[in-house]
Amino acid sequence: MGCGSTRSVQHVGTRGYVLGNPYTDDEIDTNSIVPFAHLKALISDELYESFMKNCKGEYLNPDQSNASCMGDILAIKKCIGKIFTGQILEPSCKLISPKPMALKWDPRFLIADDTDILLSSPHVPRPWCRVH
Repeated sequence: MGCGSTRSVQHVGTRGYVLGNPYTDDEIDTNSIVPFAHLKALISDELYESFMKNCKGEYLNPDQSNASCMGDILAIKKCIGKIFTGQILEPSCKLISPKPMALKWDPRFLIADDTDILLSSPHVPRPWCRVH
């Protein structure tokens, strides 16, 4: 730096990172739900654009008197309401029993005649949930 120059210091927001938690600010984090849902294709381009126009990006404290905005928020909540926000690729386990599921195998797979297996009704497994 030359003589007489001023040094600018930039502040880096480390709240949350120091604690090891990316959650830093309620307003910023909550309002980022909609752009994140749009980027991950959980909501349509049309719904995202309508939300940005009608709600001006405000998801946490929207204008309650703006019917268009409230309609967009209801549609967004319907699209993402059952998604586990901590990890969108995992099932939402809020209403599922906290007991871990044991790995199960079906002894029918040892049968020599595969016809029974092909004709049997498919077994749809319950969603698995993390146990912490």
